[in-house]
Amino acid sequence: MTKKIAAVFVLALAVRWIAFAFFPPRPIAYDDGVSWDGIAVNLAEGKGFTENDGSPTSVRPPVYPLFLAGVYKIFGHEPGAARAVQLSLGALTAVFILLIGWKVLDEKSGLWAGLLTAVYPPLIVYVTGIGSETLYAFLLVGTVLLFLLAREKDHPGLYAAAGLALGTANLCRSTLAFFPFFLIAGAFWLGERGKRLKGLVFACVLSFLVILPWTVRNYRVFGGFLLVNISAGQLFWLGTIEETGGRFVELDYPGYRQFDHLSLEKPIEAEREHFRAGLRNIAANPLGFAKLTVVKFFRLWFEPIGYAMTKERSRAAARILLAAHAALIFLAGWGLYAGRGRAGSLLVLYALFAYFAVMHNLVAPMPRFRLPMEPFIVLFAVHALLNPPRVRKGGL
Repeated sequence: MTKKIAAVFVLALAVRWIAFAFFPPRPIAYDDGVSWDGIAVNLAEGKGFTENDGSPTSVRPPVYPLFLAGVYKIFGHEPGAARAVQLSLGALTAVFILLIGWKVLDEKSGLWAGLLTAVYPPLIVYVTGIGSETLYAFLLVGTVLLFLLAREKDHPGLYAAAGLALGTANLCRSTLAFFPFFLIAGAFWLGERGKRLKGLVFACVLSFLVILPWTVRNYRVFGGFLLVNISAGQLFWLGTIEETGGRFVELDYPGYRQFDHLSLEKPIEAEREHFRAGLRNIAANPLGFAKLTVVKFFRLWFEPIGYAMTKERSRAAARILLAAHAALIFLAGWGLYAGRGRAGSLLVLYALFAYFAVMHNLVAPMPRFRLPMEPFIVLFAVHALLNPPRVRKGGL
């Protein structure tokens, strides 16, 4: 077992170091890198969580800037040093996927999922960028592993660790802020009661307690309730616009002009106004929004990461990428379906996929938002490939 874990880690680390050493890093202008970097520099200089213009940040959660600032404190303002640390986090992510596969599926699926995660191109590309994706993916798979261990051992200490990890992950990216409600609802659906359910509730409550100091900071700075950060309102509104297909569009889109009167010093007010605008769009054309929701669902899952950039360079390569990713998604879907007989052990993963599908479909989906879920997609796709359905008389 130890040799297999070491092999996955070494492979993942080697591939990422090769990419780091011989290929250009992901430009800092991508993935909000300029903002992340600026906040980290200000934080390292004792100026607090402030943007490049000196204003308190309402958009960026604190964990990734703290990570960058810690690196900069040691090595100076060297984004390359941060990228180097991220290489190890990416390699550990592959190891965690291996362990998750071993725990809930089987040894062969876990090993191959770990190996494929080690060489999965999007995860390698993003590890060289200045953005929260790599750290968040590491925290997410670590959180899932801790929840699985807690449920297996039914130990309060492990539930506490899982809750702390979930809260920390949400302070890196607030993607899973309301995941606890899906997780607890799933436990009720399965009929879980007693100590096991109490452990889940304890972990979920603890995750919100981890977030609480940042929420208090937001209230004191901005004068209103903001759990972690703004931007959900903007993405929700963008996801209701039919003429753009529910896609993310930049600030030159004319629809943004309705928000020009809002003060940049009152981000919570702007967030709420975006939500109201989105609700008005839905109320004006419910059927159109329903159709848009279907379109967004397929875009959320079936548009490959890097598809737009690949299409600009080669339409043939883009079609191959699209077909390969579609096959991966279909295999992962079959793997999830095939595991329905052991829903109890897979509860955390089922709740994760359900949450992601529902909540991300409410906003303007972007392929890179799916990146932290890609290791789990690989895991279930590999499991389906290694355990094909058996054909029996009368059907599968």
